[in-house]
Amino acid sequence: MELILKIVFFTLPLLIAVYSLNIFSAKENKKTKIKKLAIRALVILFLIILNFQIDEKIVRKDTALICATFGIAIVVCYLLLMQLTKMRMNYQVNKILNNGRRSVEEVNNFGFKINIKNSDVFYDWQNVKSVKLKVSFLEKNIKKISLLFKFNNGKPKIEIDNRFRNFYYLLKNLPKEYKSIDNNFIENLFKNLKTCPFCGLVSYYNDRCLDCICSLDFWTEEQKEDYPTIEDYIKEEQLEIFATNDKNEKFNDFKIKNLAFQQDENWKPLVSKQQVLQYSKENCW
Repeated sequence: MELILKIVFFTLPLLIAVYSLNIFSAKENKKTKIKKLAIRALVILFLIILNFQIDEKIVRKDTALICATFGIAIVVCYLLLMQLTKMRMNYQVNKILNNGRRSVEEVNNFGFKINIKNSDVFYDWQNVKSVKLKVSFLEKNIKKISLLFKFNNGKPKIEIDNRFRNFYYLLKNLPKEYKSIDNNFIENLFKNLKTCPFCGLVSYYNDRCLDCICSLDFWTEEQKEDYPTIEDYIKEEQLEIFATNDKNEKFNDFKIKNLAFQQDENWKPLVSKQQVLQYSKENCW
């Protein structure tokens, strides 16, 4: 019994000490590192003291067993606390990602940069442990598509979905070496794009635009009461797409800047600049 307890109390401090080495490489502030090291040092010290106390002449076997149980309970609680802290960090990061203005700003050979509420964050490909592609459909159309990133350096995992501006630019330029990604799905998606009749981008997939989210299928019997012809419905959507938010905003001349999808040069809008500006003045300014 004494030998088993001594082995347990000798091994656990070593495991905690080795596990603590990753604190020095983690990208955290000094206060957080010191706090984590202090907690782990106290646990190690407690286990070492118990190791010296396990002597049949000093402590009875049943007392030693109680101490062993208590020590293991402390270690388990500590590991659970670390896991809960990590889950809380993941929740906070993704809560930020799901609120406010979000966009993919850059994708290159070194990594990708996203912007959240006017704050840029860069992620290095070398630190990306895995990427998981998640796609959900509503009938034949993509309802939601997202990328779940997990990292090597202790950073919280993040999930970026198609609500991000330029999300498809990131999807299109993902490195091919991630085995968890269905590259065939991504290639087929971009190969089967057509020109969107609403915005003019080559982003129309399965009768729905991946950029402006418009679809001819939305012209239902109910919509036909307000828009008798399909041209009327397209015009109304185009007024909304190309409207300016205030009178100082420059009209984009029906050219949408998009990193993932090209503009079809042969596409022509069904509304004029004057109609868009009048609509903007009445509904947006």
